[in-house]
Amino acid sequence: MFHIVLSVDDNYIKYSAVLINNIIKTINKENYNTKAPIYFHIFTDASLSNLSKDNLDILEKNLSKIYPCKIKIHLIDEDIFKKRTSNMVRGKYSAFYRLLIGSVLDKKIEKCLILDVDMLVLSDIRECFYIDLKDNIVAACGHNTKRPSCTSKQGNKNLDFDGFYLNMGFVLVDLKKYREEKIEDKCFDFIENYDIPITPEEYTLNVVLNGRILQLRHEWNLSFSYLDTQRISFKDETKNRPVINYTKADFEQAIKNPKIIHFTYGGSFPKPWQELGKTTNPLHYHPDNNK
Repeated sequence: MFHIVLSVDDNYIKYSAVLINNIIKTINKENYNTKAPIYFHIFTDASLSNLSKDNLDILEKNLSKIYPCKIKIHLIDEDIFKKRTSNMVRGKYSAFYRLLIGSVLDKKIEKCLILDVDMLVLSDIRECFYIDLKDNIVAACGHNTKRPSCTSKQGNKNLDFDGFYLNMGFVLVDLKKYREEKIEDKCFDFIENYDIPITPEEYTLNVVLNGRILQLRHEWNLSFSYLDTQRISFKDETKNRPVINYTKADFEQAIKNPKIIHFTYGGSFPKPWQELGKTTNPLHYHPDNNK
């Protein structure tokens, strides 16, 4: 079985449905000698409406005619967080839901794939589950390397993270190691001890897993905002910290054969469902065009 984790509230459930539909309809039935079902695990809160639940049931039934699949809803009890951290993002704990994969998912599940919903899958998603993680806990693609420091709540030395920085949009996880090495507990210890300035879930996972991340080719999580290669710096082009942790040749190769396109950024950088006409032009995503 293949297990995919999505984390959304009721406002974004329709976008997760689009992604689920996309994944199933992109499967090449001639690939791999298996019809093992794909389980979509939706981490959400009590805001999920009965209408959304009913629509997901209908979606599951329709897509199962194409390829075996199940959509499983996990209502996250926020009391779990109240016992572990006082930190919230915009008054909610939902920013940390995906850190709970080890405890929420059945202990028999030994590997899962975390995906953001603002993605377009262009190839058979089952391929990534055969990636050998070796001694690493996760596999992921690199992201913008320029990250602000974290402030220690205890007045100790602030943390300046300088390692390989993964993007949470695509993370393949060895759940057995994730549980054995108590990654969930380590993440919440970090959250409780530092003020994290941006994307706290992503930042935390990068710090805790530093040195245990298998870097994948960028084709698995091709950031749409980076497609204008003339406007970003690569690790073989600068002595300073580059924008992304890939060579220009590696990135251009990924552009030729992307497996997943990720519509990164937000706000003045719209998602496909916000301003579709603009998102077809990668130059729109550059900060110079959004002042």
